Amino acid sequence: MKTIRIFLLLIPCLLSQGSLLAQERGPRLRITDGDGQATVVEGGTSSSSSSCNTSDFPVYVGENRVDMDFKELTEVVVHPQRPTRNNQVYISVEIFTLDGRSDMVEMVRQIRIGGRTGDGTFGLKVEDIQRVEVLR
Repeated sequence: MKTIRIFLLLIPCLLSQGSLLAQERGPRLRITDGDGQATVVEGGTSSSSSSCNTSDFPVYVGENRVDMDFKELTEVVVHPQRPTRNNQVYISVEIFTLDGRSDMVEMVRQIRIGGRTGDGTFGLKVEDIQRVEVLR
């Protein structure tokens, strides 16, 4: 009987810890490639956030790096034809924020954005992406 009571007391703690862990993982993202093929991933992140210890989405406004997180964004649209300060390194992206603003910024074109799918992991370089939607 005592074991059952302890277990029942632990259930709310375990459930709250599970929801906290779910909040710490990255968001669900719909990543559309250059051919229009969309893939939904769980735990969305970028290669920059894991390898460079930066935010999910480091962008550049001129020479200044601005760290963004997917939780601040609703959508990212890649504009590969728009000129940047160095087209071999950077690519133009338009970011749409939760508060309704949009800004044209630059991003390193080799950064990979991805996450987990039912079939394993998935990721594309920014230069191969047409659009990223943050699903809520």
